[in-house]
Amino acid sequence: MTQPQQHPPTPWRSLDEFANTPAFQSWLKREFPQGAPLLANPVSRRAFLQLAAASLGLAGLAACTPRPAQRIVPYVTQPELLTPGEPLTFATAVPHAGFARGVLAESRQGRPVKLEGNPAHPATRGSSDPFTQAALLGLYDPDRAQTVQHNGRIRTWADFLHMLNGALPPDGDGLRLLSGAVTSPTLQAQRAALLAAMPSARWVEYEPIDDTNARQGAVLAFGMPRVPRYDFNRADVILSLGSDFLQVPPGHLAYARAFGARRTV
Repeated sequence: MTQPQQHPPTPWRSLDEFANTPAFQSWLKREFPQGAPLLANPVSRRAFLQLAAASLGLAGLAACTPRPAQRIVPYVTQPELLTPGEPLTFATAVPHAGFARGVLAESRQGRPVKLEGNPAHPATRGSSDPFTQAALLGLYDPDRAQTVQHNGRIRTWADFLHMLNGALPPDGDGLRLLSGAVTSPTLQAQRAALLAAMPSARWVEYEPIDDTNARQGAVLAFGMPRVPRYDFNRADVILSLGSDFLQVPPGHLAYARAFGARRTV
């Protein structure tokens, strides 16, 4: 039995020639049944291209329209040390895992754009880590809530407090707050005031990398939950057992700088 001869596909030299092939017409009717008559007709195709070119031309003309004039209003009270167009650097702190890291923040028109370690701060010594550099991402996160919302609708803080007071008993039973480690004196005072007003409420602190075991060990050794601080400048030999002291514990930026200064290669 002889095999049927396979003819090679016929090449096409233009899109119009390809559009008139039976294979393309069949595919077009399957994929775009509503637009197949328009594209298959040469006259309709030509009109379609003319309309497309006209729309692009109108879009180009619209882009050339001059923007409306806007007035630049100066400050009524010029902020101290602020020069328009010039960056302003100031010392501040970034909290992480319950500890503050001294940084120098570069600000432009009141918006921080860069964070670096503060050389005068003992916890950083002018160094920074990925967590410090990524702190600005949380500030400018497009998914960060800008207003109070309820069921997808914008509400005010007064609406939130009214709804909260109506849903909770006076002692705050059923209210649960989850936060990271709190060491700020201001936030600790606010937490104490809230729990004093609502004694049945609960405030839970959680950190992905917790040092509860170290604090409990400090209680056994010193009688109080203290955080140890190491002086690597005075260490000739360092033995680390399961502790990445260059990246994890509080003050690891200063530890890394002191360790590098004493390291002998």
